[in-house]
Amino acid sequence: MEDYPHHKEDRAVGSPIGFVFAALAYLMYWHSSFSAKHGTPKMVYSNDVENTANVLTQSEDPQPEENV
Repeated sequence: MEDYPHHKEDRAVGSPIGFVFAALAYLMYWHSSFSAKHGTPKMVYSNDVENTANVLTQSEDPQPEENV
């Protein structure tokens, strides 16, 4: 068995790639640290109608409803 060490180029390229994917994965489920809602999880999936209604009423940019 032989050991294949990582070259400095492997670490130099792999670190930014890992950081970008970690940041994207974090932002999928949590609000940005610069947001007023930081520290609270985002709702990704929900079958709970009451919970969905609460989240929609707390949205940052509510859209007016038009009665047609």
